[in-house]
Amino acid sequence: MRIGIVSDTHGNIPILNRVVEQMGEIDLYIHLGDFVTDGKNVFSQLKAKNIIVKGNCDLLEETDEEIIVEINNKKFLITHGHKYNIKYGYNNIYYRALEEETDVVLFGHTHMPLLLWYKEILFFNPGSTAYPKGGNEASYGIIEIVDGEIYPEIFEIKSE
Repeated sequence: MRIGIVSDTHGNIPILNRVVEQMGEIDLYIHLGDFVTDGKNVFSQLKAKNIIVKGNCDLLEETDEEIIVEINNKKFLITHGHKYNIKYGYNNIYYRALEEETDVVLFGHTHMPLLLWYKEILFFNPGSTAYPKGGNEASYGIIEIVDGEIYPEIFEIKSE
């Protein structure tokens, strides 16, 4: 299972299209909010399986703010992150992950990539494709699940 993950695209469809091309073969796309319409438009053209959650800039969208789903026998908590105040720390989202007994927590909102294993839970933020912060480059993530093992990686977006 190969999962392509983006967040905070903020209307930049050309970059999202470039990211999709750079990802290669993907089984499931996930958009972590802030301009969910970008994900809906691009992923629907691909006729690809996808999960999209709304962020703080998607107030009028009729999309879930959080999804808990099992993917390849791993339980995922998928959210934008703003409801958990992640800009001020990860305690709230960590306790939510414990409550739901998740293996992976996917979030965006900070515009900064994060790949952190903490007490056997993967906390993964792909960064922003459009407006990276903290001195980071624009980025996206891929998680592969092979034989029950989780292999996460963050990639900088290559220029054209």
